[in-house]
This record gives sequence, structure tokens and C-alpha cells, in this order.
Amino acid sequence: MKILKYILFVILGSIALVLIVAFFLPKKFHAENKITINRPNTDNRYIRICILS
Repeated sequence: MKILKYILFVILGSIALVLIVAFFLPKKFHAENKITINRPNTDNRYIRICILS
């Protein structure tokens, strides 16, 4: 019975820790990625990909 209590407390503690950390994290995220395509030197451009969450 002691082992089950210990396991229950570990699981509840882990869940509480995750919820506390999630409370302090920012609510919105923004990720941006730039890809350079190999082209002749006369026309160097890049494609910009924005991923908004």
C-alpha cells in the first residue's frame, strides 16, 4: 500500500509541476523560417515562410 501511495504522489506531483510551468509560459508562439534557393548570382532571392500558431 505504501508503494501505491508513493506512486500516486509522484504522478500527482508531476502533473502539478507541468501545470505550474505551463502557467508561466507565454500563451502565443511565433516561428519563422527562411530558405535560400541556389540560383545564379544575378538573381539572389529568398523565400520567407512564416508559421503562426
